[in-house]
Amino acid sequence: MQPLDTLPKEACVIIFPGKNNNSAFPFDNTKSHMTYALDTLVAKNMNLSSARKQEKICSTLYFYERIKYDQSMIFQLDYYIPELCEEAKGLKQVLTERGLWPEKGLKLKEAQELMS
Repeated sequence: MQPLDTLPKEACVIIFPGKNNNSAFPFDNTKSHMTYALDTLVAKNMNLSSARKQEKICSTLYFYERIKYDQSMIFQLDYYIPELCEEAKGLKQVLTERGLWPEKGLKLKEAQELMS
């Protein structure tokens, strides 16, 4: 851990425990302020269905049985439903393509947890 005087002030949370407040415990709080790139796959920001009301994100990689797969997060121009061409895929579509969508379906929170 870095000495207290070398950490940026905005990155620290200081707790003074004890009866006399004579001990300081600095915490590096920078991870709390980190943000994702605009096109990062964050399941909690995705809709269950494919729709125009969500951000378009870049392709992603995932592993299944030790094989790496590239998955587009946007419907291609030649997709059979013209209204969805170049639109963002929803969680249901992403999980279906990965073979993870159950026949009984999932609620939004369940799908988000499965993607996390």
